[in-house]
This record gives sequence, structure tokens and C-alpha cells, in this order.
Amino acid sequence: MEPLRSDEEVAASRSSTRKGEKLKATDCRCLAKISGEDDMWISSPNVSFAPEPILQRRDTALTYHADGMLGPFELFKWPQAFDLLEPHGLAAPMNPKLWRHLDADTPLHDTAVDLPIFADPDVPWLSWETSYFKSQLELPTGEVGVLHPGVRAQFRDAAQEAVQGIEPIWKERFGERKSDTPELATRRGSHRRYILLRLSHMWRALSTVEEVPMSPFDILMWFREFQRILLEVRAWWIYMVVVQPRLNNPEMEAFASPLALRGIVTTRLTVVQDMYRVGIPVWWIRPRHTLTKSTIIFKSDKLVAWNTIMSADKEMVHRGIRRPAPAWGHGDIVRPLSENLAFQLRRYSLSVKPMVAKLLPVWPEDMDKPDVPASAQTPAISDPGPQSVGLSREHRSGPAIAGPSRQSKKAKVRVASKVPQPPPTSPPPPAWVQQSCQGWTRALAAVKDLPCAQQDHGSQAFFYPLPPLHLFYVVGAESAARRFHNWVRIRKWCIGQALNPPADARVLMTTTQWRIALEGQYYYIDPKLLIIPPKSSRADIERLPVEPSPPKRSREAGGEMSRRNLRRLADRVDIAVRFGVQGGFLPFDSASTLVNWGTLQVTQDVAATKSDFWAEVIWELSVLTFRLELLELDRIILAKEYEDTDLFASSRLTVLRQIWSPNQAVCPSWHFDKRQNLLAEAEWDDRVWAFECWADAMLSWPGGAQLNKNRHYFENEKLYEAWEAEVIAFYCREYHARFARLPTIPQRAPWSLEGRLHAA
Repeated sequence: MEPLRSDEEVAASRSSTRKGEKLKATDCRCLAKISGEDDMWISSPNVSFAPEPILQRRDTALTYHADGMLGPFELFKWPQAFDLLEPHGLAAPMNPKLWRHLDADTPLHDTAVDLPIFADPDVPWLSWETSYFKSQLELPTGEVGVLHPGVRAQFRDAAQEAVQGIEPIWKERFGERKSDTPELATRRGSHRRYILLRLSHMWRALSTVEEVPMSPFDILMWFREFQRILLEVRAWWIYMVVVQPRLNNPEMEAFASPLALRGIVTTRLTVVQDMYRVGIPVWWIRPRHTLTKSTIIFKSDKLVAWNTIMSADKEMVHRGIRRPAPAWGHGDIVRPLSENLAFQLRRYSLSVKPMVAKLLPVWPEDMDKPDVPASAQTPAISDPGPQSVGLSREHRSGPAIAGPSRQSKKAKVRVASKVPQPPPTSPPPPAWVQQSCQGWTRALAAVKDLPCAQQDHGSQAFFYPLPPLHLFYVVGAESAARRFHNWVRIRKWCIGQALNPPADARVLMTTTQWRIALEGQYYYIDPKLLIIPPKSSRADIERLPVEPSPPKRSREAGGEMSRRNLRRLADRVDIAVRFGVQGGFLPFDSASTLVNWGTLQVTQDVAATKSDFWAEVIWELSVLTFRLELLELDRIILAKEYEDTDLFASSRLTVLRQIWSPNQAVCPSWHFDKRQNLLAEAEWDDRVWAFECWADAMLSWPGGAQLNKNRHYFENEKLYEAWEAEVIAFYCREYHARFARLPTIPQRAPWSLEGRLHAA
């Protein structure tokens, strides 16, 4: 057949519709020339527009854009090359913004209603609006907040729908079967792990925008990450129930009724023929010589550029604040039109990167203090927990900031001599503190031979990402109420620091530093009055407000203080800078501070009198601290594996986060769902799944193989409870071996928490 030899011949060969004539795969419902490519064209037999194909130059940086998207590398929002390893990408719903480029007679429809009907099909296509960012704090570096509750609810509903729709599919097709050959079992397992991992990443993206206060730019990036994964999951769903059966049916013909799916771009005519037959939008990148005088061409047009429906601007903007969009590589990282592009790009996605980083002390100099135990020379996340807590320090050694010390009168600035004191006894927690399940009680009885931290180290310090629980067990309503009240005020910022730390990862503080922080006295103290200089800059200290009636201080009076209390005074300045300047908090005033705890408005009176509120706060701290401790311990035990690749850290984090909650949130999302701590459920059979996940995760620890039990252990209550206690005891011993204390024990949620659900 004689080929068309010029662009003019191509334009002249356009045909009017031949009534009743069926197009072949080589015919062109649309045809466009690819700019920059000699004699290369793109055509489709079943779609009336031609998308710009990816032709990434190797010397061009790959970047996100102002809308938080990757431009033509948005694999599920823009037509891509056929990927043999992940073919389901072609089944993503078509981008609604591409519909306007379709001719009126383009037959894109689902005549047999084969496609799943999503309750909210628009969730993956929501355009970013400034109002989607809900500001929580105004910091010197900018606003910090979360995704708007209404959008989060849309995301959550779409995620739950995806899980419910996909679960029966993977169980039926890829579930474990005793009759499988090893090869088939491996293949099923690979498919099963893939979709479960993507569902896990979807929940991770959702939990991140729910629990971690971030800048509006970071929220936008996670907003897009969730949409990206949701589209991928929906594509897998559609591929399994619609596309794959069509491809497997040689008698299937849907030439006249292509589905409104993303489709594929390919250089292979055989792929074009297969996709055209089963009704998948398909575009063929072809040389000119494949266009002949017998080729039917309905429409010759320009390419639809990707930047007509997505932003090409590389500067992100939020309420007048501008920031360059992140760049994450160059063109040689990916190979356009490759058959493994999705896998290559996924390595750099947000959801694959580990989210909970190793944390360091806010002030590194604290590592050299003589009151830091050897076990804390590697920053340790620790907390005595309700069952192992001793008296708060004000009951052991007096106030953190005091007047002249009896021990220091002999030498003014020298370190006061220390008089050995017997370790305090550990009283039981207050009556209002919730207990955990019986398994924890039995396990703790089995590890009574382990010495407690107070006996090992007396009043020596540990480092904490969040306030130790025992700081809230103080005697005296005014002191306790102040700590509870101010904690709820600074809580979101502190949790955000622990879950999404700054670049230097400096988050950890000692017990005494947290005590000072909870007091909320973020006032200016003249550095000239301090014998031990603070670590903060003079410029930051000058930004602190002056206390209305400051206590009288002088260098002469400071000379009568112990070295310890002099250091505490310097700590007070540094903590005021951390929370007052970096955190943006004004000094705490209990009479005028109104903050929300779920649906409860916390006032001075509520903070001083409501024991159910106290129990809820301690419950959240116990659960969150337990999770952070477990993540840190795993990072220490498997240090070599964590150092190898981010991919290991990410996959390991997925394994650990699914232990306590299906949505994988590190911070309990109790204002959405009361079942946020499966390890502490009251009924034993409600704990089985979580403890099995926990034990499986610890199998890779030295000695963890002892936790591997047969299935019948999980079907008999007595056998299960004995095994559960063994799991907890193993964890407690491993934790104690590295931190010289027992770990925090996650409590059961107070019943009163149900009344705080569904808060904005």
C-alpha cells in the first residue's frame, strides 16, 4: 500500500464518516503529529483526541508542579505506555478534564454497566482549594495545619469503599490455597502483597493528612499522594473485574463502545489491536510509512498538551506565600514509554518513604550531662508508663527552679555535693487512670525480675518525644490542671514534631524540660542574669514577651543555687524560645485559654475537675508513646537493615503500623473511630489479629522465633492468653535490655471517649 509522503498528503486524506464502516486498528479516529520527532505520529481507532506522549529529556529535572502533581508523569491521570508488569494502570477512570476534547460522536460508554459504580467518583479529581487547608497554628515560619475535615471525610469514605470492594477480589483470586503448587503459591502471594501494600500506602497517606500538622504545601503534596494511590487502587479493581475478563475472552468485541478509562499509549500494533477489540482507549505511536492511502483518517489535529489540564508552573503558592515545587530527580531516572515506569516512580513517592524518623534531643549538649545514663547515650524514647511510674520529680527533689540550695551553700558556683538517697517506691497510678487488658497484667508479673529505671539510675534523665505520663500524676489540683490544660493547647504542635520532625530531627526533651514546658511560662529572662548561658540565640530570646510581674533574680542570688538549678534556669529560657518563638505559643493563661478536646471545650474548670477528661488525655499519651517506643526499638534492633534503603524502612513501617489499627495511624484518630488500640481490647478474641501481627513483626528480632505458634493457639482462649503474655514479656525484656526500664503500656480507651467522636 502506498504510504502518505508528506504532511499535506496526510491532511488531504481526511475522510468524512463512512456510514456503517468499521474502523481497523490502523485507522485513525484522530491523528496528530508528535512535535520534535521526525515523521512520528500518534493515532487512535477509538478516541477522538491524541494526548501528548511522555518524551522526557535526560537533562531535564523531574519536578512536582504548583498543583502538587507530576505533570505527564501522573501515571493514573494521563495516558501512559503499556506496562506489562502493572497492566492495571490502563483501567484507571479517564481524567474528566480530557472529556472536553472528545467529539460529540465519540462512543465512550459502559453499555453493559460492567464498571464499578463508585459512591463518590470525583474524589481522585478534586482540584486543590486554599480552603482545604485548615490552619491550626501560626508560626514564625508560616502556618501549620491539617486537611479540612470535610475533605478528610470524603477521602476516608473512598478508602473504606475501596477496601470493601477489593477484599473479596484478592481473597478469591489470590488467597492462600493448600492445593497450590509452589510456583502458583508464589505468584498468588506476589499479587496479594502488591494490592495489600498499595492499600496500606493509601491508609498511610490518609492517616498522615489526618494526624500530622504540616505546612499547606506539605498538605497539598499528601492530598495528591492520596488521590494518586486511590486511582491506582480503583484501576486495579476495574482491571480485575472488567478488563482482564475481556482480554481473556477471545470472542469479546467492543470496537464500538470503548470504556471511559485512562487507556494506553504504545508502539506495538498487536497491543493496539487487542485493546481496540476489548474497548480500551488506545493510542498508537507510529512512523509515517504506516499511514497509507487506504488508512481512514476521521480527524487530523494537534496534540492535547498535558499542561492544558495540569499546572506547568514550578512555584507553589498559598495565600501570597511562594515556594519552589520539589524536584526529585532527572530524566535518566526513568525511561519514557518503558514497561516499568510505575515501579521506577513509586520509589520516590511520599507514601514509600519512612514517615517516623529517628529523633534526637532538642539540645545535643544534654547528651553530655552527668545525669544522663549510659543507656540514653543513644537517644532513647522512654516513659515509665502507669504500671512502672514513680513519684513526679517535684515530690522527690523539690521544684526545678528553686532558691538557695542547702547543699550548695559551701561553694557558690561549684557543683553541690550529692547525698545518696534511697530510690522512691512506685505508687499505683491514680484511680481515674485506665488499665490495660489482662494480658498486660499477666506479662508484667512475669518480668518482675527486671529492675525499674528508678532503682537503676535514681533521678537520672531520659529523653522523651512527648511528656512522660507521670508528670500528670501530681498531687495538687492547680498544678495538675495547669499541665492538662496547657498540654491540650500545645498538643497538636508537639505531636506534629514527633511524627513529622524538622530536618534536624531535634524533638526529644528530658522529664524536667517537659515539666517546664507544661507550665507554659514562655517569658523573657535577661541572659545577663544567668550564670550558665542558655543555648538559644540572643535574637530569639529578645523575641519573648516580658513577664508582667517577674520574680526577682540576680547573678548574686544565682551564685547560691546548685549547679542543677542553674542549669534548669537556663533550660527555662531555651524552652521558652522553643515553644514561644519556634512554636508560636503565648505564655499560658488558664483563665483566658479555651481549647477543644474533641467535642469538649476545655476551660480552667474542666481541666481542674473532670477526671474523665484526664483519663482520655493519659490514654492518648499512653497509646501514642507506646507506638513511638516500639518504632524506635525496632529501628535500634534492626539498625543495619534500616540503614540499607528507605524501601526497607518504609515496608517495615507498614508492618509495624498495622499492628495497632487498620488505618495505620501512629496518633490515635479517636475523634473518628473509638477502636484505635486493638492491642488493648477487652475481649481476647478481639486482640488476636493485632497480637499476631505484633508477634510476626518481632520474628525478625534476635530470639523472636520463639513467638511463632500454630494456628490452634489463636482458637483456644487459655492457650492464646498464655502466648499473649509471652509476646508482651518478650517485648518488655527487649525494651528493658536497651533502655533500662519497662516500656509504656497502652491503656484501654475510656468509655467517655465515645462522647468526643465526630469532632471537627
